Amino acid sequence: MLKEIHRRGVDQRFHLVPLVVPLQFAWAPAESTPALVNVASNQVVDLGFLAEGDPHFVPRLCVLLNDFQGFVGQNECVRFSLEIAADGCNSRHYQVFEVAWNGCWSDNLDQMAQNLTIREVVPDEGLTKR
Repeated sequence: MLKEIHRRGVDQRFHLVPLVVPLQFAWAPAESTPALVNVASNQVVDLGFLAEGDPHFVPRLCVLLNDFQGFVGQNECVRFSLEIAADGCNSRHYQVFEVAWNGCWSDNLDQMAQNLTIREVVPDEGLTKR
């Protein structure tokens, strides 16, 4: 579940972007994601995608709200705080991923890895669950 979004401002600090409700990420492969999965075994969340000609990295959520502010555009950096939620169990801490994009597209995967970066923010530098 996407619980929080923090967008980097001009002051280089991350600022909370309000979410009306938590949003569910799609399980991979997103094209045929089941509504429920067994998280006791390894499961892969489809974090998002970037398509040639699209001006934004788009998080792969099951539902995108009209006022969603979590797209990552040129020279932007956004942190996504995820919570694992299951029947009777929720993660104790958010898992935070930082997505940054310089706005450049390349068919070369090595070059794209430099243009669009995704990294996990470790707990001592990240955000903790409220």
